[in-house]
Amino acid sequence: MTYTALAPVTVADFKKMDIDWSGHLDHDIPNYWEIVVDLSVTVGIYQDGELLCFAGGVPDGTGILSLYFITSKRINELRTKKNIIRYAGTGLQILQRYFNPHRIQCIVNPENAFHVSFVEHFGFKCEGILEFYTSDGKSAAMYARRGFQ
Repeated sequence: MTYTALAPVTVADFKKMDIDWSGHLDHDIPNYWEIVVDLSVTVGIYQDGELLCFAGGVPDGTGILSLYFITSKRINELRTKKNIIRYAGTGLQILQRYFNPHRIQCIVNPENAFHVSFVEHFGFKCEGILEFYTSDGKSAAMYARRGFQ
């Protein structure tokens, strides 16, 4: 297996990815993720040319960086979570250096144990639950940490 960490992600790569949406929060905006991938700084982890996951950041212009992390169904099959966390840590450092935020935040599905443990591993703390966050009434958890670490 050949890993290429932190390669730029294109919309074409994203569209080919078999995403595990089961643990993610839904978005009602058509083509939402294609727009995010196209307009933000997004890096992916590839194995033998296949996009396994990607992460990125959207700055708000006031020093706050909103992160996202999307995984494919193959993550569980390949048991590569340890490598994913290592590469994601490097990706987080790169995004932090690039944007130099004072705050980094992400919204997580509180029912997705992997995503919760993932963000907590990188020092994010839960600030609270956002009730009725999705159009179908599901809640989300807001996690944040200081930048400049």
